[in-house]
Order: sequence, then C-alpha cells, then structure tokens
Amino acid sequence: MGLDLAYFQSVFEGLELGPHGAAALISSNGVVLTRVPGGLGFIGRDVSEAPPVRRFLSGETESFFALSSLDGESRVYSFRRVAGTPFIVVIGLGSQDIYATWKQRASKVGLLMLACCLGTVALSAALSVELARRKRAESELRVLAGTDVLTGLHNRRALTAILAEEWRLAQRYGSALSLLFVDIDFFKSYNDTYGHQAGDDALVAIGRCISKLVQGQFDAAGRYGGEEFLVVLPNTPSAGAEQMAETIRSTISALSIAHKHSSFGHITASIGVTSLAPKHESKLAAAIRAADDALYRAKAAGRNTVAVFPALR
Repeated sequence: MGLDLAYFQSVFEGLELGPHGAAALISSNGVVLTRVPGGLGFIGRDVSEAPPVRRFLSGETESFFALSSLDGESRVYSFRRVAGTPFIVVIGLGSQDIYATWKQRASKVGLLMLACCLGTVALSAALSVELARRKRAESELRVLAGTDVLTGLHNRRALTAILAEEWRLAQRYGSALSLLFVDIDFFKSYNDTYGHQAGDDALVAIGRCISKLVQGQFDAAGRYGGEEFLVVLPNTPSAGAEQMAETIRSTISALSIAHKHSSFGHITASIGVTSLAPKHESKLAAAIRAADDALYRAKAAGRNTVAVFPALR
C-alpha cells in the first residue's frame, strides 16, 4: 500500500492544536510515518518502546495524560486506529494549553470572587461605622431628650422616669427613698429686677452647684420646672437627706449672687425634704406631695431654710 505522506502532513498542519499540541500517524509496529510539529524529520523513527506509544499499540485506553518521548511535552493524548489499515492516528493537546484557558477562567472567577469579598468587607465596615454612628446619635438624642437645655441637669421628663424606677425598686426591696424640692427664693422679683438673662445665668450657676453636690452612684438631680429643682436620693434615710439639703442650701447661699429685693441681700433657696420606705400600696404622687408640702413649710418659716416632712410609710 502506498501513502502520500505529504498529504497527511498538510492535513495535520491544518489542525488547530495549540502552541504545545501535536499530531502523528504511526504504524501498528510503532514507527512514525508523519508528525506535526517536526514534519517529515520524524518519519521512520521507531518509538514503539515509548510508554505513550505502548498504550496506543495496546489499545488500553483512548485518552490519557503522558509526556512525549519525542519532545518531552506533557499532553493529553487521544488515538484511533484507522479501520482496515495498520495505522494509528494520534492527537495530543498540550497540558499548558488546556490549563491556560482554565487558568484564565479561574483567574477571572477568582478576581470576581475577590472583588465580591472585598466589596462585602467594605460594605460590612461601612455598615458597622454607620450603625455605630447611628447608635451614638440615638444615644445623644436620648440624652438630649432627658436634659434640661439651660442647666444641663435632668429635665422633668427624665426625672419622672427616674422617680418611677427608684420608687419601684424601693417598694421591691423596702429601702429608703428621699426627695428634695429646691426652690429659689424671690426668683420672680430677681427676674423683674435684673432681667431674664441674669435669671438664666443664676439658674445655670445653681444647677452647676447642685450637680457637683449630688454625686452618688444612683442619686439624680434635675430641673423640675421654672426655678424649682428636684433631687432624688435612693437608699438615703431622713438624716442623710436633711444633711444633703442643708449642704445644698448653704452652698447656694455662698454663691452670693446679689439680689437687692431679697431679705438676705443675695439669692437663697428653700428646700423641702421627705423620706419614706414605700410599701406596695404606697403612691408616688403622695411622696411628691409630701416633699412639696415640706417646701411650703420652709417658705413659711422665712425662706433660706430646710423643712423636713415627717417620714411616710
């Protein structure tokens, strides 16, 4: 049988095998008839002992990875015997070429995944920062909502909440709870004489004074309304509350804020005190009323004094 090897050579050269691919026509006894790349220079070479060729000749499998005995390239080989002839057609695609496409796709997918991960991390960080900022803002708003703008003390709304909670705890544990009503003497005439700005400055000074004195872990002080302040002293019996009231009264007097229409010549304060150990049937409103009554007693006693309402039960 005669073969035109140049014909097979041109057919093989027309195949798109990639930069590292190869194609060959070998005989059934392992002799190369033609090959690309390499052309006619491989014709007649006996490669029957090469491991890949032994597999071609044995027909064990039709597709496998192996190193070429001719050029050392790693390829995935496929072969097929030509029916009715002693010839085997072998096609080998370079492993590098196969993996190159896979690596390109894997790189693209990897870069996309990396971008997604980085985006997720960035979004998580941004979300965390935004949540922290929002939490701070909400916390600041809660503080502002419960703060008297002028004095910086608790406002009446906050005091109401504090009183309710401390009243509940005092009822539960049977502990003492003391209330102090602090009222600035002759404050209306002070405003009329010195102006509302001076009145505001006086309230700020008095609020600062009370804040420095009321330093207990659970104690609270706030502006109850106008020139009136309320001090809440949990776990404080009558003697301790009276002592605190006297300290506040004397410290306010020592500020020596001039007031020509006061009988004392400067701003003073009258303070009503009540202490109680509330039971379950006790009412918070009664305690507030008792402290208020004590304040009126202090006013009636000549002002710039402390009056204590008898302990409630």
